[in-house]
Amino acid sequence: MHKQPTEIPELLVLISRYLTTPALFACIQVSVQWHHAFIPSLWHTIDDTAHSWNNILWQCGEPAALSPIWLSNMDEKARDSDTNKDREWILHVFRKYGHHIRDLSVHWSMVLEAANESCQALRSLSLDIRVESAPEPPVTGRALLRVEEVLLDDELPYTFSTPLFPELFEEGDYVRPQIHNDRMISHQAKQEYLERLWTMLQQYWHLTFSNPGLVRLSFARDKVFPWGIRSEQVLYQRLAKLTHLKELNGWALDSLSGIWRLLEAVPTVESLTPNCYWIQFPNPIPEVNSTLRTLSMEATLNVNDLHTLLGLFPNLTTLTLYMVTHPEEDVHPDHDQIQSRATTTTTVGTNLVAFNAMLKDGKIPLCLPQHVELTYHDHTSESEMPLVLAQHPTRFTVFKALHSPWSLEEERHGRRDRDHANEVLASCTRLRVFDSITRYIHADEMLRRPWACMGLEWLSCRIVGIDRLTDEEQAMVSRVMAPGYMGELSVEEVAAVEKFQRCCTQQHGVYDRLASLTRLKHLDLGCENRYPWTFKSEEWYDAGDDTVQHVSWDGENDVEWTEGSACLQYDENLTFDSLELSLASGLDRLGALKNLEMIGFEQVNHRIGRAELAWMAKSWPRLILMYGLDQDLMYEVKPDETRAELKKYFQQLRPDVAHAHGNLFADRM
Repeated sequence: MHKQPTEIPELLVLISRYLTTPALFACIQVSVQWHHAFIPSLWHTIDDTAHSWNNILWQCGEPAALSPIWLSNMDEKARDSDTNKDREWILHVFRKYGHHIRDLSVHWSMVLEAANESCQALRSLSLDIRVESAPEPPVTGRALLRVEEVLLDDELPYTFSTPLFPELFEEGDYVRPQIHNDRMISHQAKQEYLERLWTMLQQYWHLTFSNPGLVRLSFARDKVFPWGIRSEQVLYQRLAKLTHLKELNGWALDSLSGIWRLLEAVPTVESLTPNCYWIQFPNPIPEVNSTLRTLSMEATLNVNDLHTLLGLFPNLTTLTLYMVTHPEEDVHPDHDQIQSRATTTTTVGTNLVAFNAMLKDGKIPLCLPQHVELTYHDHTSESEMPLVLAQHPTRFTVFKALHSPWSLEEERHGRRDRDHANEVLASCTRLRVFDSITRYIHADEMLRRPWACMGLEWLSCRIVGIDRLTDEEQAMVSRVMAPGYMGELSVEEVAAVEKFQRCCTQQHGVYDRLASLTRLKHLDLGCENRYPWTFKSEEWYDAGDDTVQHVSWDGENDVEWTEGSACLQYDENLTFDSLELSLASGLDRLGALKNLEMIGFEQVNHRIGRAELAWMAKSWPRLILMYGLDQDLMYEVKPDETRAELKKYFQQLRPDVAHAHGNLFADRM
C-alpha cells in the first residue's frame, strides 16, 4: 500500500513522475518550492538529441561527428565569445544538476566532458558518439569496439598527453588513436584532432566505470571510436565491478564464444545485444548459463545450432536472430525431417516466449517451442508461413511479420491470387496478435468461415474484395434510389443497384465480424504502398517564395528545378476494393470495440468525413493513436488539404489522440 502524501512537496514529487519535460520545465519556474520539488524529475532523464539540447550544442560549434577538418577551424570558433558562453553554461548546469541524472544518452563530446565531472549516480547510460571513419589496416593485439588504426604521417611525430585517469587503465592498455595522412590538413590540426580523440577515449571509459550502480549500458552499434582497449582481460576486470548491470547492448564480440567470456565477467547480465555476426560454438561446448533472459544478435543459425543455443541458455524468454536456415540449405527437408527436429523442442527452449528472425523456410516455425510469440521477416510475398500456422493452430499465440517495403509487389505484379491470412484467423484459437499488414483477407472468404480467434487483441491486415461502386455507378444509384423516383430502370441501373446491395451486405458482414472481436485494441486496415522512386508526373505550383535552384530525381533522370517550388505527383494507388468506413456503410456497427486504442486506414479507399470522425471520437474512448490523417511522407509530395482539415477537426475533438503515418519506409521498419 502506497504511503499517502502529507505535505505539498511530497505531492509535487508524486505528480512530477507523470509530467512531460516541457511541463516540468514550466513547473520549476512557478516558485522556489516547486523548483526544488521538480528539478530532480526534470534532470532524471537526459538525451542530448531531444528537446532543445540539439540546437544548443549546434550553437556551441560542435559537430555531430568529429573530423580533423572541423577541428582545423576550432581556433576561429573558440574566439567567438557567445560560443564560449554556451559551452561554459553547459558545463555549469551539469556541475549543478548532474547528480540528479539517472538515465543519460550521450551523442555529443561536450556532453561527455560535462557528464564526466558530475554524473556518478547513473542507472542507465547510452554512448553513441560518432567519429569520422578511416581505412583499417591490420592491428596488433585485440582491440575492442571495432578498432580502426590507420597509417601515420611518418614525417612528423604525434604526441599525446599523459593519461587523465591513471587509476582506471595503465597507459599501455590503450590502443592509441591514429589518423589517415591527408596532405590537405595541417599537422597541427591532425595533432589537435588526435589529442581530442585521446581525451574522449578516456572520458568515455571513465564515465562508464565511475557509475558502479549502472543497470543498463548501451554502446553504439556502428563504428564508435577509431581505438579501443587492447586487452580484453583488463577491460573485463573493470566491467566486473558493475555488479548491478542487467542489460548490455552493442558490445563488440568476435565470435559466439565471446558471449561466455563476457557473461563470466559480468554474471548479473540478463539482457545482451552484442555486435556478433559469426556463429561458431566453442569447443568444448561451454557450461549452461541460466541467468540470460534476452539475447539479440544479427547472426545466422541453422536449426540444429538454434537448438544447441536454446539448450545452453535454458531460461531465455526472448531470442532475436538475423536468420534461421536448415543445416543444408540446398536440400529442402521433407515433412519427416521437420517433425523429427520439432520433437527436440520438447526439451529445449521451454521458457522461450518471443522469437524474432528471418526464416529461410516456412516450416521452420515447427521446430520452435510451443506457444512462442513469433516475429519473422516477411522478405517475400509468396511466403508459406501463414499456411503453416493454419495447419498447426495451437502452436502460436502471436504472429508478427516485419516487412521490407519492397515486399509490396502489387503495384508492379498485381495482387496474389490467394492469401492464407483468413485461414490463420479461422483456425488458430489461441491467437492474440496477427500483425501482417501486407497480407489481405478477401471479404467473401472471410464471411464464409467463422473465425476461431475470438480473443484477438491486435489485427493488422488488409480487407479487400468489397464490391465498391465507381463514381458513375454511385451517381446512378443515388439518382434511382432518391425518394419519389418513378422511372423505369435501365440494364446498367439495375446492375448498379444490385452491386450496391451486394456491397452493403459485404460491408455489414465485415463490420459485424470485426465487432465480435470485443478484446481488440489495435485495428490497422491499410498502409502506404507506393514506392518513393516511382512517381509518374510532376506538378508545379507557386508557393510564394523566392526562386530556388536544386536538383532532384524523377525516377530516371536528374531534373533541375529553377522556378518557384516544385512538388511531385504520385499515383494515389488506393486499395479500391476496401472498406468504405462511412456511417452510411455501417461503420457504427463497430461501436462494440470499446477497448480500441489504435485505428489505421492509410491508403484505404474510405469515405471518412467529419460525421465519421465525430462518431469515432465518442465511440472509442480509449483511442490513443490514428493512422490515416497525418500528412503524406512521400518525398516532395503536395500537401493534402482535405486530409489536413480532417486531422485538425479530429484534434479539436480528441487532442489526446496521436497521429502517425502508416508508411512501411518509416514507422514499420
